[in-house]
Amino acid sequence: MRKLGWLDYLIYLFIGAIGAFVMISIRNWMVIRNLALFSTTSPIIFPFLIGTALLVFILLTIISDIRRVKKNEVEDEEDYKDISVDLGMAVLYSAGVVIYTYVIRKISFLPGTILFLIIAMMVMNYEEMNLGKRVGKAAIVSFVAVPVLYFVFYKIFNVMLP
Repeated sequence: MRKLGWLDYLIYLFIGAIGAFVMISIRNWMVIRNLALFSTTSPIIFPFLIGTALLVFILLTIISDIRRVKKNEVEDEEDYKDISVDLGMAVLYSAGVVIYTYVIRKISFLPGTILFLIIAMMVMNYEEMNLGKRVGKAAIVSFVAVPVLYFVFYKIFNVMLP
C-alpha cells in the first residue's frame, strides 16, 4: 500500500469543502427562507441527505486510509499504475460529463442519456477485454435503466427532466 501523499489530502479537503458548502447552504436556506428540513414537501431534504452522505463517506475514507498506512503495508509499483489508470479514467469521465451536458440539449434526454451511459460503462469497464461483451452489457443496462428512471422521476415524482 502506498503512503498518503499531498494529492490524497487535497482530495479530502476538496470533497470535505463541497460537503461543508452544501450543509452551510442548507442552513442558510432554512434561516433565510424559513424552510423546514424534515417535512414531506421540503425542497432541501435531498441536498441535505447528499451532503450528509458526502461528509460521512469522506470521513470513513480518511479513517480507512489512515488505518492502512498505520499497518505499514509495503507499497509497490502496481499501486502507482492503478492510481494513474484510475485518475485517467476519472478525468476522461469528467470530460464526458461536460460533453454530455452540451449534447443533451441537442438530442434530448432519453437518447442522450442512453448514449452517454453506454459509452461511460464501456470506458469505465476497461478490465474486461472483450469489447462485444462490454457493449452488450452496457446497451442492455442503458436501454432498461434510463427509460425506467425517466418514468419514475418524470411521471411519479413529477420532476422535469431536460
